[in-house]
Amino acid sequence: LKKTRVLIFFSVVLITAYLWKVPGFWFFERYFAPVFYVIVIFLSLSLFIFFDLFRSKNRCYRYSFMIVLISSLLVFWCIFINLGLNAWNRRTTNLTYPGIIAYIQDNFQKTDTFGALQSGYFSYFLDQKVHNLDGVVNPKALAAIELGQLDNYILNERIDYLADRYLEIDGLFNRYPKLKSKSSVVWSPADSMFVIYRVDHSR
Repeated sequence: LKKTRVLIFFSVVLITAYLWKVPGFWFFERYFAPVFYVIVIFLSLSLFIFFDLFRSKNRCYRYSFMIVLISSLLVFWCIFINLGLNAWNRRTTNLTYPGIIAYIQDNFQKTDTFGALQSGYFSYFLDQKVHNLDGVVNPKALAAIELGQLDNYILNERIDYLADRYLEIDGLFNRYPKLKSKSSVVWSPADSMFVIYRVDHSR
């Protein structure tokens, strides 16, 4: 019975934590997922122990439980509010991924297609089709890279825009001058590490 109750506690905490994580407030912290889920396990066990103490007839245990529970809820609430505010603040600047994502969402058609070497964030948040260009999750792009023909892949797939950090786009253009000659900047704010190029397929 106790094992079942521990499992229920763990499931509830895990699902709740997952629902908070889905909005992507801390996208790149996904690399800490193993640590995150271990913490969830210990949190579940702690709650289980505290609820057992709460059921005790000892008033001291009950008061201790309530103090710990309320304190924990306040701490977690502050963390979640902070994450939400940080995410919103990042959205209003051009310095980070949320900045370029917000710009694309507000200024491009859903039928436009994008290419990006660091495509994970774009694919996660955009409604537009995003082509992965480093070949990690795109076998066609990988085959083109191995043949030294990634520029032909971009042109054949009629990708409308290239969006990424300056570093990635500059590296792409250095390797494929033909692609650079067919591309023009459409978004490049001074306070951003990101850039968007339009690929002209008529040239």
